[in-house]
Amino acid sequence: MFMNPESHKMSQTNRRRLLLAAGSGLLLSQAGLPLSARAAEGNDRKAAGAARGTHAAASPTAGKSATAGAGHAASRAASKPLRVGFLYDGPIDPYSASHLHALSAQYLKRKLGNRIELVPAERVTEGKDADRVLRKMCADGCQLVFGTAYGFMDAIVRVARDYPSVRFESNAGFKTADNVGTYNARYYQARYLAGMLAAHASKAGVLAYIAPVPVPEVLQGINAYTLGARSVNPKITVRVYWTNNWRDPGLEREATYSLLSQGADVFTQHTDTVAVAEVARDRKLKLIGFQGDYSKIVPRNLLLGTVLPNWNAYYLERTRKLLEGKWEPDHTWGGLADGMVQLELGPAPVSQAVRRQINAVRLQLMRGHRHVFEGELRANDGKVRQLGGVMSDTVMQKMDWLAEGVIGRVS
Repeated sequence: MFMNPESHKMSQTNRRRLLLAAGSGLLLSQAGLPLSARAAEGNDRKAAGAARGTHAAASPTAGKSATAGAGHAASRAASKPLRVGFLYDGPIDPYSASHLHALSAQYLKRKLGNRIELVPAERVTEGKDADRVLRKMCADGCQLVFGTAYGFMDAIVRVARDYPSVRFESNAGFKTADNVGTYNARYYQARYLAGMLAAHASKAGVLAYIAPVPVPEVLQGINAYTLGARSVNPKITVRVYWTNNWRDPGLEREATYSLLSQGADVFTQHTDTVAVAEVARDRKLKLIGFQGDYSKIVPRNLLLGTVLPNWNAYYLERTRKLLEGKWEPDHTWGGLADGMVQLELGPAPVSQAVRRQINAVRLQLMRGHRHVFEGELRANDGKVRQLGGVMSDTVMQKMDWLAEGVIGRVS
């Protein structure tokens, strides 16, 4: 049976464990970007206790449910390492989202050593290719598989039905089952802070946002960025260019030049190549990066910061859960307070006053004293989308509009 993801909130226990495992490496940096996957290295001793037990490989007939298969798998091969699959949609290069997941997979291996064996697959396309790779991972003995991109969700759901004793984790997915959990970062919280940073850096009062496809996660990010910017400068605008592709360097370059011609002077993106950063370097544009360390591409005086997820604690926690026989499907949406996302301030000069302001808001968001989507909210077509209060996760995960101050349409 497939379950409504909104019925699975992150438990307070899981929140505490993720935050403790993430450690202090996720606070606003005053220098360049560290290796994200190593930021938590010295702090996860306080996370959930050491894992016990292992589980063996499953076949399509190995058990009627994830719970039923756990004990049998452990008794069959208690001494064998747990095989953990990682499915990546892109190359493992320093500037991709896949790279951050891969770094966290390496972190997982360092923490658990010979208790686990990593089984990675990169450049996997969604659809039949993902289906094929997932089935091969299961046939080869993987007991836990992390699909690190939204596009793998449907393939995971299909394969999970045939391998009920294998556990699957779907990044940015929303479909769960007895053996399928989902996880993602509340990027919008860090985007709000990034919008504040961009507004302070902009002289033109026009910000540029290169966006891939209009799914709720992307729309949340655009709207949060705009709200954050307008908390600093109520007249600022955000111009959006849709590439309708997560990874298209040519279109991303075209988008950057187009928005530059429309007067934008600070740029950011939700796409997954270095094209925007390369144009920023060539045209000397201020940039807020996303999911990659662009400090080797963009000059220090232009890189304002980067929105970064951190999957270390989550991968460690979920793998330990399985090793302990306590894994259950969950819908995890972790934010600043959980250490799952952050705004890293880059090397570009930022005044101490601006740093203090952003850090104060960050702490308010972490403590629940402030929310990104609260109060009256209007769309850029003038329609009131929220009269007051705080937007629920259920409503947020169905977001299909652009906020007042955004120049562009959902298309």
